[in-house]
Amino acid sequence: MTPLKTPLPTAARGGTGVDKMMSKLEDVLNMLSSLTPSITPPSISHVANPLASTTRHVYEACMKAIDEKAEYAEKEKRAVIIGSAEESTPTETLKKDEKLVADLIKYTESDVVQKAFTDGKISHHRHPSDRAGKRRPIKISFQSKELRDTFLNGIRLKKGHPPPLISPSSYVRKDLTPHQLMLEREAKSEALTKNLSAGKIIFGVRDYTVISYRTHRPLPHDYGKTHEARTQTRAADQSSTGSLSSTPLSSVSDAHSAAPSSSTRAPPSVSHVTTRTKRDDPPK
Repeated sequence: MTPLKTPLPTAARGGTGVDKMMSKLEDVLNMLSSLTPSITPPSISHVANPLASTTRHVYEACMKAIDEKAEYAEKEKRAVIIGSAEESTPTETLKKDEKLVADLIKYTESDVVQKAFTDGKISHHRHPSDRAGKRRPIKISFQSKELRDTFLNGIRLKKGHPPPLISPSSYVRKDLTPHQLMLEREAKSEALTKNLSAGKIIFGVRDYTVISYRTHRPLPHDYGKTHEARTQTRAADQSSTGSLSSTPLSSVSDAHSAAPSSSTRAPPSVSHVTTRTKRDDPPK
C-alpha cells in the first residue's frame, strides 16, 4: 500500500493519526495475545472470554482503519461536481458531462491541468455508475492530489465571473469519505441555522467546513425548506399560473378595472442583488 504523502486532516482522522493509532493497536494486540493461553484454565475462563472479545474488536478496528486509509488515498485524487442534472439518454448525458468538465478545466487557466486533460490523464464518470439517476454526482479523477488541488484552486480562487456550471445549485468539491460527508451535513445544518438567524446569506460550506462570504446576499424565499416542501411550492405556483391562464378574458378585464390605478399603488420593492466572490453554494 502506498503511504499518503500528506497526513489526514484532523476532521477525517478524528483527532488521532491513523499511523500512530495503528501502531498502538498492534501493541495492544500483541499484549492481549500473550495474555490469552491456548488452553484456558477453568478458574480464569471469565477473564479470558472478555479478552478474546476485546481482541476481536481491536482487530476489526484495525482493519476498518486500514480500509479507510486506502479509501482516502484514492478520494484525495478526485473532485466531484454536485447538482448537475442528467439528460434523457446516457449518450446525451455523457456528451453534456464531457463538455462541462472541459469547460471547468479551461476555466482554471492552468496549463498543467489542461495538459493532463489533453493527454487523457483526467477521467470522469457518474457515481454510482451501475444504476441510472437524475442528478448523480460527477466524479473527476486525477493522477495526483496536487493536480486535483490545482484544479479546485483554479475554480475557487478566481474572482469575477462564476465557473461555467450549468445549474445555479451546482458546485464543485473534494471527494469526501463517509465520515467527511457526515461532517459536511453537520456544517450545512450549522450554516443554515446561522443564515436564518441573520436573515441573509452570510455563511456557506466548503467541503466540510463552514466559511463566511465577503459579500452577503438576501435569503431566497424557500431557503431552509425541505426538497419536498420546495417541490410542493413549485407545484402550487404552477397550478395557480395555469388557473390564471384559463380565466376568461372578461373576468380578467373586470378584475383589472376594479384594481387601483398604478398611481395609487406603492412601487414594488427592489432587492439589491450582489455578486458573490466565492462560488460555494449555501446549504439547502
